[in-house]
Order: sequence, then structure tokens, then C-alpha cells
Amino acid sequence: MNNIYWLDRIISLDRDSVGDKALNLAYLMEEGHPVLPGFVIPPELFWEFIREIDWSDPLFADFPNSSLHINVEDYRQLQAIARSIRFYITAAPLPSELVPQLESALSRLDAEVLVFRPSLTYPSIETNGILETMVCEAKIDAIASKLKKVWAEYFSAKSLFYWQQKQVFTEELKPTVLVQSLPEAIASGNLKCENNLLEIEATLGLEFSWIRGEISPDYYQINLETKTAMEKILGNKTIAYNLHRQTEFLTAEEARVTHSQLPLPESLDGLQIYLLSEREQNRYSLEQKYLEKIIDLSKKVTTFLGNNFYLEWTLGLIKKQAELHSYINLAKNLSNTRERNQLEKEKPVIKKNQLSRDSSGIIQGLAAAPGRVKAIATIMTNPTKNNQDLIEGKILVVRSVIPAYFPLITKAVGIIAEKGGMTSHGAILARELGIPAVVGVTNATKLMEDGEAVLIDGNAGKIYLIEREEIMNEESAKAEEKTLVKDLSFPISTQILVNLSQLNSIELVKNLPVDGVGLLRSELMTVELLENEH
Repeated sequence: MNNIYWLDRIISLDRDSVGDKALNLAYLMEEGHPVLPGFVIPPELFWEFIREIDWSDPLFADFPNSSLHINVEDYRQLQAIARSIRFYITAAPLPSELVPQLESALSRLDAEVLVFRPSLTYPSIETNGILETMVCEAKIDAIASKLKKVWAEYFSAKSLFYWQQKQVFTEELKPTVLVQSLPEAIASGNLKCENNLLEIEATLGLEFSWIRGEISPDYYQINLETKTAMEKILGNKTIAYNLHRQTEFLTAEEARVTHSQLPLPESLDGLQIYLLSEREQNRYSLEQKYLEKIIDLSKKVTTFLGNNFYLEWTLGLIKKQAELHSYINLAKNLSNTRERNQLEKEKPVIKKNQLSRDSSGIIQGLAAAPGRVKAIATIMTNPTKNNQDLIEGKILVVRSVIPAYFPLITKAVGIIAEKGGMTSHGAILARELGIPAVVGVTNATKLMEDGEAVLIDGNAGKIYLIEREEIMNEESAKAEEKTLVKDLSFPISTQILVNLSQLNSIELVKNLPVDGVGLLRSELMTVELLENEH
């Protein structure tokens, strides 16, 4: 029986079992940097568990020793197979040898809530938007159940579709799960440092609101040498997650009673979700003293990561600790050759003077809504109702899709977003409107220039730079959009019910192979009717 790997005991030889993410955290922990304590469940334990399952269904007679032969274009077959595999995984008992290890780990961590961060040690492909970060209470039954649910996600409909699109056989996957304590958080976010220019994104509470694309975080641009703020932009924050009740906030249940039409997500296991007060929405997540803590953390890690790195962090308290810490959740060295090569493979950047019609994509993101369109790109970081004329017939490039952008999206012919996944609000709205979308495009608003002519391929998740002469005329664009809507076939891992937020979408979806309307997004209609006023 293989063992779990504790972060403070991982060495370089463990890379194939724990992956680069855990290895980087282990190095930082060894150097004395504040890393959230935790352990790694390696791929060997995953496959040992999978092979012990009694796959009584003849369909899985050779599984997992041979690849599943699935026609991913047949969404009914894809969903049926995914549903069956996930049922077997969640219903099967964990190996008896693993349970005592988890009990021992639980005792050592002495945490209230744990977070599960799944990834792959092989192959090296981007899994943001594919594999979901999950949480649970620090109880052995809850941990066992959540671990199986995390493992089952590797065989969800969207995962199976994605592995096949990436030409990866399921038996080749090497899944790893990083399990860490969650602190009581004042704020959380991410930061990127390039040559002493520090860019910080932050929100109140734990990271799940910005990971899920439910809010737009605050933005800070800092000179790391002088510690001076060069730019600050207030985000759009309406909700927050945390371990305990915050007296100034409304809980999800209280918010639903007070504002019965609010589209609040369900609480995560072991966490509270809050509706932020207007005062909290209109203040920055990081007071000056907290901002200085994050800047100091960045300066300290340069001794290990150099001047080009990426961090995800949480500012908070772990159980029984009295001192506030800025904890590191994830770290990447962007100057490291191996990491740099991988980032370039995932999101290749082509210099303009090297680009031709036959070049590969400028940027590789996540395919969020199908179709291809050529148009002028408009970069937008501050939505207002006066922007609507600027986006007519153009491709909207944003950091993340927030409600204030919805009226603009109805006039755009495509979407490019830095944040979000295939099930984010922007992706769902783009698919409903029948316009292509690529999300998860890191630094899209900085890599691209306002007014550039681009082609976005929502099927492959690629963005190309083209000549202005190639942009189709208005009649051709409308004809292509109609064709794309008729050819709409995108994997959905739930029952086939559509979300509607635009009345004119009824004509577009009535002939699609769906079972009905699952949700009428009347609040999006209201945003447009109120002309984007609060």
C-alpha cells in the first residue's frame, strides 16, 4: 500500500508522485515560508482504488486497464458513461489501508475544514475549469466521501471530453490531490511578479468566490522595489466565503429571506457564504497594513522563486494560532525553464512580426462556447452603459465576466476572458447567444491591444492575430453566426436543460436537442432594462 506524502517531507525524487505544485510548496516550506500545511494523495493510491472497484457492468469489463471508447459527440452516451463511472467510484469503499492514514492525517492537521486541490502529474495539460477545487469538514466520513467525489471528477462528462480532445487515454492519467487546512480568512487572492512589477488580485474571505468566477477581484499594481502602488482598481465583490459567521454579513439563507430573488450559490461543505454589505462592496479587500504583508511575502519568496513568479495566497488564521499570516496556497516559478516551457506550451504567444495566416494561435485558453469569428477586439476594464456603442459587432476582451458586462455581451460577436471556466456565467451566456468564447486566457487584456483584428476559435480555445482585410463583412458575420447556432454541440455534464436570459434566444434554442428550460435568468434581463444602473 502506498503512503500519502506530507508537504514538509517531500523531496525532489517525489516529483512524479506529487507533481510540481506540491513540490514547489514543499521547497518553500523548507525555506521557512508560510505555506498552508497539508499532504498529497498520489496517483498510485487513485489507481489502486479504481482497480479494486467491482465493475459489475459488462460495459466496464476492461476498465480501467483499457481506454473507454466513447463518441464524445454523442452527448447522451457521454453523459450516461460518465454518470455510471462516477456512481461506481462514489459508492465503492476506500481501501481499508487508506482510512487509517487519513485518520492520522486528520489528527495531525487539527483543522476545521479541508480543501482538496486536484491536478495531474501527467500529462502536463491545463486543468483549470475541468477539475474543481472542493472542501469538506475535517471529519473522517466527510473526508472519505469528498475524496471519492474528487476522484470521480476525473471521469465527469466534461473531463472525458477534454481528455479525448487532448488525445490523452484515461489509463495514462496520473491524478494527484493536494489536501490542505483552510484558515479563517480576512482576504485571499493571487499575484504575479515580473521583473519587480507586482500585480495583485484580492477579495474578501476565502478564494472560492474568485476561483469560481462569482466576483471580480480588486486589482493592485505595485513596484516591488519601492513598495509603492502604481494603480488600484476596485473590483465587483458581492459575496464571500469563510469558516465562520461574520457579524456584518448576511448568510446565504438570510439573504434569500431578505432578497428572495438573489442568485446566490449554495454554501460549500463546512463553509459559510455571505452577502457583502454595500460598505464592504465599496472598500478594498486589503487595508494598507494587509497590503504590506502581501508585498513583504512577495519580496521574501524572491530568494527562492526569483523575480518572475506566480502565487495564490490567503491572509488569515489557522485554528489555535493567534498571529495573522499570509499563507501560500500555490507557487510557480515563471523563470524556471521547465515551468516556462510548460506555460508556453499551454498558452503560446507569437510575436506580431512572426505571425502569418498559417501560424498557431496567439494564445491558448479554454474553449467555452463553440464557433469561429473574425472581428476587432475591444479591451474593456471598466464597464459602463456608455460603452455599448463601442462593442457593437466587436470581440469583447475582459478580465472576468461580471453582471455589468451582460448588456455589452449581447452586442458583441465574441468573448475573451482572463478568468472563468466552461461553466462560468460568461461561457453560459455566450453559448446561449451563439457567439464563440475563449476563457481562462491569462493576461489577455495586456497581451492584446485595443483595436487589433483577431480571430477567436471557440471550438479549440485559440486566438489568432489577423489582417484587418480578413474581417468578414456584416452580412457574412450574421450568416456564420446563424450556422454556428444551428451546429451548437457542447458537452454538458448535467441534464440537458437550457438557461435563458434573452427573449430572442427562444427562437435559437427551440430546435436544439434539449429537455426544456432549466432556469430563466430574469435578473440579466433586468440589468439590460435598467440600462446597467445599480
